[in-house]
Amino acid sequence: MRSRRFWLISAGLWLLFGLITGFQVWISMITHGHSVPRLVSYYVLVWFAWFGFTAVIVRLAERWPVIPASRLNLAVHALAAITIGALHVIYWLVLLEWMTPFDRMTAARAQLDVPDIMASRMPLEITVYIAVLTAVQALSYYEKYRARTIEMAQLEASLNEARLHALELQLQPHFLFNTLNAIASLVRTARSASAVPRRLHARAQQRRAGEVEPDPPRRVRAPVRCILTRSAALELISVVAT
Repeated sequence: MRSRRFWLISAGLWLLFGLITGFQVWISMITHGHSVPRLVSYYVLVWFAWFGFTAVIVRLAERWPVIPASRLNLAVHALAAITIGALHVIYWLVLLEWMTPFDRMTAARAQLDVPDIMASRMPLEITVYIAVLTAVQALSYYEKYRARTIEMAQLEASLNEARLHALELQLQPHFLFNTLNAIASLVRTARSASAVPRRLHARAQQRRAGEVEPDPPRRVRAPVRCILTRSAALELISVVAT
């Protein structure tokens, strides 16, 4: 089912085509003194009938599309083109007799050779049918391509959003764990660094008082090495954290 915009554009195009044809015929016969409103109205009604035929062609194209081509679908459209062309020629002749757009120069019914008129106008009618069918088919494929493009864009956006959300879920616990671990390590290191000088000061006081024997040099260097190692680690963690 086509949108309202499609039908409005279709009606406007057929109305415009009828107006252009009517004024063109009037200009070519301007010396004959025909009524301009009647002549233009006649051609507008003649060609605006294709607006109704366009609705039929749209339904046929939806039911029997010509792409991909098949013998049955092509046969249906060939029969439809001949039928619609014949109906339009008959409608054309009825309007001609009823409106007499050419005044006294309008041919009488007895002067009309219907089979000859039908044969001469049928190629034009079939050409118009093919043009309308081609436009409808092209518009249908364009709408399908546009809908598919929009759907692919929406799917890609959803996929990117899902990937970003999954990445956030993976990164947030990792950064939180690293931050808490760094804070805990800094606290432990700071406590250890502040406790070592107090212990050394206490042991020095005990040595001065003669309560504790002096430690061998090997044991004295161990805490110093520990302090240096922890200080280096603390400095490294602070650099990484910044």
